[in-house]
Amino acid sequence: MRVISIQETLIIGSLCLVSWLFSSSLRDSSCPPDWNFGSDTTTYTNLAANMLAGKGYVLGPDTPYYGSAVTGDASTYFHCMHILPGYPLLLVLCDQLVGQAHGPYLLAFLLFVIMSLCVYGAGKVLFGGILSSRVLWTTFIIFQIFQPILILQLQAIGRDLAATAFTAAFVFALVLLFKTDRPGWLLAVFLGITTMASVLIRTNNFALMLPVLAVGSLFFWHKRQPRKTCIVAGATLLTVACLILWGLYLKKYVGRFMLGTDQGSSLYSNFVYRSQGPKSFERDTPQITAHFNERLAHGVSIEQALAESGQEYQNIAIQFLRENPGKLPRLVLFHVAVVFFDKDYFWMPRLLYVKWSGAPMKDYDYNFKKIFHDQTSLLPRGVYWTAHWGSYFIYIVFPMLCLLAVPLAYMRRKLSPSQNKQDPDYLFPLALLSSSAILFLLATSVLGMAMARYRMPVSAISYCCILCLMALWRKPRTTRPSER
Repeated sequence: MRVISIQETLIIGSLCLVSWLFSSSLRDSSCPPDWNFGSDTTTYTNLAANMLAGKGYVLGPDTPYYGSAVTGDASTYFHCMHILPGYPLLLVLCDQLVGQAHGPYLLAFLLFVIMSLCVYGAGKVLFGGILSSRVLWTTFIIFQIFQPILILQLQAIGRDLAATAFTAAFVFALVLLFKTDRPGWLLAVFLGITTMASVLIRTNNFALMLPVLAVGSLFFWHKRQPRKTCIVAGATLLTVACLILWGLYLKKYVGRFMLGTDQGSSLYSNFVYRSQGPKSFERDTPQITAHFNERLAHGVSIEQALAESGQEYQNIAIQFLRENPGKLPRLVLFHVAVVFFDKDYFWMPRLLYVKWSGAPMKDYDYNFKKIFHDQTSLLPRGVYWTAHWGSYFIYIVFPMLCLLAVPLAYMRRKLSPSQNKQDPDYLFPLALLSSSAILFLLATSVLGMAMARYRMPVSAISYCCILCLMALWRKPRTTRPSER
């Protein structure tokens, strides 16, 4: 079953190219080649370069010991244990094609195209016979092609866009599975690959997918659809197997099963540091640094010392939460708020304000504050604030409200006795996806990982929820007497 025609594919590719060119125009001569909009790119490029050189999945030299108290540069190579290999492997492929200078940008563009095709395909499969083509294309262009966060990610060249692209592919595969009567092996492979790839790029994406896969398998089993049940169960087992293999790979270097060495430092930063400020680092860093160097002097591997440093950070964070249980709700609320307000570089109006004023883009945040304070830009402040809050509502508030509204609409139809019990076939899968997305956002917020990039993987689900509400609220077509 061909969902997207060749003509539609070419149109989507052309629209993605327009967004990529617009994103590229935000750079100027003040930006060095490795400059980007806040992405943690150095680690990925270092991993890709070492793999291309045949050194293996290692970091260094001159790479910080990520996840430890040591902030200096490492002088030797050591195995990377805080980044799963999904995105670096994709980066290696593109670096081989066009070189390391252009590989990340090529990969970002290809990921954006893949994501856009999957988002459009999911919307078309669910609502192609319900909403007009004009509505589908207009909504797709506004909320996908001209999405400011995604446009900036084309220049951030990090794994965030990769995780979002494969999560969108997972949504597309799941939609096809719900809408296909007898799915074949190609769809089974597609669902398995998209689930596995998304988790291998960002592990916590499994928190988004696991409820969907679990409830989906139970739903298909209840509906007596064994083929679909086996497909979902197979994708789940494949992903779990990949995570187990990654944990066993790390066990070879640290002596115990784990999925990364940065969880402890993340908990410490998100709870202890946010609550106590720099004095917490001044108190704890010397002790952990001394222990790290002591372990290296006794012949312990860098990988083992990193794991122990991460455990020390985690122990301090857990002890802090035990001693200050009253601070946890306030910190959690703060993390939830960060989902909506974090990362200035995501706001397109600020960048355009600096761009149109002629100031260098390299230090755009500092230049914006200076220009805005001195009122030296030709763009009035009122125009900027209108654009800022307008884009904020359109691309942040409105999609999140739609994400919340779909499961509420599903529950209302199930609980209301006056409603027809025959629900639209698109309502249950979208209610399942949106509920999982809400739980995912809440879980990442509680753990302190509430940043805008953790909202990105749910963007494909938000887009489908927007179409879902439009389909539910549209007026049913009345039948004329001559048509009876």
